[in-house]
Amino acid sequence: MTPLIIENFFPAVDAIRSDFERAVTFGHARLRERLVWDYYFSEGNFAYVRTTADRVITPSFHHLFVACLREFTLKELGCPRVFSPWMSYYLDGCFQARHTDTQPSFLSYVFSLTHWDQRSFRGGETFINDLSKGAETETVCYEPMFNRLLIFDGQLPHGVRRVRNVTDPRKARVVLHGLIPLPGICGVEGLLPGMEPRLRRQLADLERYINSLGTFSGVVVIRCKLAKGGLESCHLLVNTALDVRREEYSSTRLAELALAGVRNLDWGGLAEHATLSFPLQLGSAAG
Repeated sequence: MTPLIIENFFPAVDAIRSDFERAVTFGHARLRERLVWDYYFSEGNFAYVRTTADRVITPSFHHLFVACLREFTLKELGCPRVFSPWMSYYLDGCFQARHTDTQPSFLSYVFSLTHWDQRSFRGGETFINDLSKGAETETVCYEPMFNRLLIFDGQLPHGVRRVRNVTDPRKARVVLHGLIPLPGICGVEGLLPGMEPRLRRQLADLERYINSLGTFSGVVVIRCKLAKGGLESCHLLVNTALDVRREEYSSTRLAELALAGVRNLDWGGLAEHATLSFPLQLGSAAG
């Protein structure tokens, strides 16, 4: 999956940035705001300061941010749920070493509150290793520009470059971040009565076939439009598929196999009109 970058994502970004600044400014922060921060540290692995965002952001703006994120992920990725964000800032020496998230059925998101164009510190970029090209890997850095949303596959090795030369939280790298669970089947209410078990059996058979071809991990999410005559269209929403052994199948080829398999399913009689989104689980993600 190519990371998604959405500029100017949240219309009320200045309000939540102001909430953050109040919470870290001596003389302005209330005692309960000053005591919520956790220095999250593991030698050689990570070091940064964090809290749950709902402890800092005004409730109405916190709710609005989560709602905007959920609306975007449902429309663009077929994912109806998002996890409430952490809020973190990175002072001198803070970083995240290269790592992968433990579960393949989640995407990661990072939303920046950093005044990046005004920064005086060094470092702070999110770096991601692209493993989709088989044996070839490429490290790409993503700058946390103010009001930028970054969504990526947490299976890919990633981290945050060590920050240098900043001790004031207001001038630090500041982000909201969290996870997006990949979905189950969405839209089954549009199927004709009794057709959901038939669809699930076909998808399970397709999963088993793809997994028989190699050692894979990840999830492919596909959206289909159905009509009375069968399948009208299908397209890819999310592709986190990887060939674990990096042998024969690129991420793109696995997605093409999944789409071809979906087009060849027996769609006749499933629905008169429906839009479905569903995952195909690969490797250890398969149920």
